[in-house]
Amino acid sequence: MARGRRTDVKREEEVRQSLISTARGMLKALNYKDITIRELARCAGVNSAMISYHFGSKEALFVEVIQQGLNSSGVESESQLPAESGPEASAKELLQLEVGRFVRLHRQHPWLARLLIDQVVLKEGKLRDLFVEKVVQNNGAQLHSMIETLQRQGVLRRELDPQALRISLLALTAFPFVASPVLEQAFGFDIHDQDMEEWIKYTTELFLHGAAGPRTTTTTV
Repeated sequence: MARGRRTDVKREEEVRQSLISTARGMLKALNYKDITIRELARCAGVNSAMISYHFGSKEALFVEVIQQGLNSSGVESESQLPAESGPEASAKELLQLEVGRFVRLHRQHPWLARLLIDQVVLKEGKLRDLFVEKVVQNNGAQLHSMIETLQRQGVLRRELDPQALRISLLALTAFPFVASPVLEQAFGFDIHDQDMEEWIKYTTELFLHGAAGPRTTTTTV
């Protein structure tokens, strides 16, 4: 019986991951509102009741798709990390890892910006509530802790509001993707044509040091 139970658990996880993978794939071609529970389940090869069983709702399933994408969007190899050494380099590595997570998420999943605009920014509802609770607040707390650590280390100016710094970092990482159609039409700039690793380094440097030119001292304010 124990062996059978283990098989059931394995099968349940296979069904769960199949639904996540199918939902992610459907977002490449369809808007969120056009994806029905019945069609999603059919494409995944399972009964539609499995969506409610594993996730509770369609909205919760798609929030899990986003969270899994964020969790898997870290560095893929040590060669992507800064090659510097010293206390400031360690802090910079931490920041670059976080910037990389958000940039890779948007780069690997172009549908995300469209979903956020259509269903989170412009529309109130269960998907927005779940996204804020499960994704924004959870990862926002992690960002806040990281920023406070960088301020204690003197890497970021201590008099700056950590909340404002967190908003600025999110704006730097998300805005080029969310506003991609407008930026391409207005300026001929396509974020998806940029070298991803170079863009991550650029964003990290811009957040840390601004655009005022090379620093001449490491003295903290």
